[in-house]
Amino acid sequence: MKLFMLSGDHLSLAKSEILALTEGKRHWIDENVLLVDTDKDLSSRLAYTHEIHKFLFKCKKSDFEEQISKFDFNNFYSTNYSVKRTGRSKHTERRLAEKVWRRLDKPKVNLSKPNTVFTFLFTSKKVYCGILEKEIDKSFNKRKAHLRPRLMPIAMNPKLAKCMINLSGINRGKVVDPFCGTGGILIESGLMGFDSIGYDIDERMIGHSKENLKYYGVKNCKLELNDSTKKLPKTSYVVSDLPYGKNTKSQNMEELYFDFLKLVKKKSVKCTVVSFPDNVDYKKIIRETKLKIKKEFTYFVHKSMNKKIVIISS
Repeated sequence: MKLFMLSGDHLSLAKSEILALTEGKRHWIDENVLLVDTDKDLSSRLAYTHEIHKFLFKCKKSDFEEQISKFDFNNFYSTNYSVKRTGRSKHTERRLAEKVWRRLDKPKVNLSKPNTVFTFLFTSKKVYCGILEKEIDKSFNKRKAHLRPRLMPIAMNPKLAKCMINLSGINRGKVVDPFCGTGGILIESGLMGFDSIGYDIDERMIGHSKENLKYYGVKNCKLELNDSTKKLPKTSYVVSDLPYGKNTKSQNMEELYFDFLKLVKKKSVKCTVVSFPDNVDYKKIIRETKLKIKKEFTYFVHKSMNKKIVIISS
């Protein structure tokens, strides 16, 4: 069993990307703590998670003193330890470390480079105890649109791009972004180790994608100038931030979305994860193409716009 400490900025996305990668195995959610029955190492995959812990025990706050006083930490202790606490509690890290000390046969504290980090995650009603396994790499923040060689102001946040790839549930296979723009999704997909294909109808965008991919050392990606309402490669996973424009008639955009999704249906794509602008009737479009909505999320972009992240199956 593993404990995931989720990012607080979008708990629904955080939970869903983990469950997509663990195939929805037995789990328990409590505020920003997700407990999942899995042995998978997801540390290089996740976007909306802060830390991953090996699960030791959970209890009500009212039972915590009794639980910690009888738990045998020796079975999980190696050489030395420190204690980390998250959430509101009257128990300081020092006080928790003292409680663990009393339960160890040969206790030794090391605050700089501990072999074992015992973690205590406090929610409003419960306490979760674990051992810190991994802190999630946040290097995707260095790949935000304004930091790339080729900038597109409306480009998707790399954190969300990575999450959308995870929402597809892909463990092996190829990721296709049929509206690749400057390559944000392709960059994250390539750095996650997946072969990718990017299409765009704009030759300038293909050039920008090529430059950005080269900058981040992504070599396992093929770019093509193509119309994705007419051509789509055979794949099980499509992930894309659908194009939109304030100066484009919404009717024209809806026709584009419809034609594209009709092709997705024809190609029997296993899972499609796309973002729609919130000013279109995406449910109607999906229904008319005879595809199915598995799950959807609202993602805040700015005060005048939200996006709908939608997981679609054939």
